[in-house]
Amino acid sequence: MKFKLETDFQETEIGRIPKEWKVMRLGDISRIVSGYTFPLEMQGKTDGKYPFIKVNDMNSSYKYIDNAENYVDEIDLPILKARPFPVGTIIFPKIGMAIRLNKFRILKREALFDNNIAGIIVYNEKAHNEYLYYYLQGRIDLMSLAGMTTVPSITKTKLEKLLIPLPPLKEQEKIAKTLSTIDRTIELYYEEKAKFEKLKRGLMDLLLTGRIRVREENSKTVFYRETEFQETEIGRIPKEWRVVRLENVLLLLRNGLNAKQNKDGIGYPITRIETISEEKIDVSKVGYVSGLTGVEVEKYRLIEGDILFSHINSLEHIGKAAIYEGVPELLLHGVNLLLLRPDKKKVHPKFLLYLLHLYRERKVFWAIAKRAVNQASINQTELKNMKIFLPPLNEQMRIAEILSIVDRAIELYYEERTRLDRLKRGLMDLLLTGRVRVMEE
Repeated sequence: MKFKLETDFQETEIGRIPKEWKVMRLGDISRIVSGYTFPLEMQGKTDGKYPFIKVNDMNSSYKYIDNAENYVDEIDLPILKARPFPVGTIIFPKIGMAIRLNKFRILKREALFDNNIAGIIVYNEKAHNEYLYYYLQGRIDLMSLAGMTTVPSITKTKLEKLLIPLPPLKEQEKIAKTLSTIDRTIELYYEEKAKFEKLKRGLMDLLLTGRIRVREENSKTVFYRETEFQETEIGRIPKEWRVVRLENVLLLLRNGLNAKQNKDGIGYPITRIETISEEKIDVSKVGYVSGLTGVEVEKYRLIEGDILFSHINSLEHIGKAAIYEGVPELLLHGVNLLLLRPDKKKVHPKFLLYLLHLYRERKVFWAIAKRAVNQASINQTELKNMKIFLPPLNEQMRIAEILSIVDRAIELYYEERTRLDRLKRGLMDLLLTGRVRVMEE
């Protein structure tokens, strides 16, 4: 490929684009489709002809998606009154807080998806579906298309009216090919990160339930299989372990400061629901509040070891938790995330964090969540009364150290992927606006 700087532009309703390019409505170059209702009684099949994709399944893929937690077969289609969507369909969340994540995926095999997802089936004679995928991913903010309601949602009409700049079909293909080259490298990092995440889940399942124990012998960490168990109301655990209510190992459990936030960096940084990202605190996704008294700042200031817990979210994201480790130096606790302050004499903060992660994996929080149409919530009383496993404190510390090592490996892959993603974003900004053109050799 060769590249050249463009100098000849035209002004359009969506900004300046090269003279050879057109502006077309999304509805004229594709068919917009919605997913299907997925009855609870039909869920749970882990193999079948067609993946039935839910929003949460999009987290386990990068660009293409070809698997899901649930599957259906040909025999199920008449019951669902559904037809599989074709390979190449671009999908994204259309309802709920997941819209904020701006996730787009491409179906790698025929599949179905639920009614929280919308799909775009591109007319190939008019547009290249990977070019459109990159344009949507790089230039469209889904939240800007969502209605200003309690639960954000994107309508088919609004999507059909969305204006898209279209280079000649051959150039669309070259742009997609250029960006796909970087994506392939990013996907390798994604796959390696996924392997470590699978290892972490396996270790959590063994260590946090006591099936595999850990102790120190001659300054070495030794793993051994537990043989002596006790039956408890929440399952089988080693005889030395206890079952306690969550409130018994916390110094504090409360909601955050409900104050008007700004995104302009004015005042003190404060957590938002989006601040929990990839099960850690994302300092780039904080809000800011001003006009607070010194008493308010001290009352809501996070201290090292505090755990933030997502108790109001879509059902897939309910129970997400992240630990505050002193970065940034001053961070206030905002509304819509519960603060869990561990009593460090009873529970190691990171052990508790990993235990919450395990409970979320096992959908424990689903059982205590109150559900609305596209939203779920857990009240403080239910959370306080939740029962947890509790090993001796020194064993908690060793378990936390082991899982933290795996977490660090995951983080290194994430950092490298993020660096490559920044490079890709820069290229997208140049190629998808036509400021730099892709030419034949």
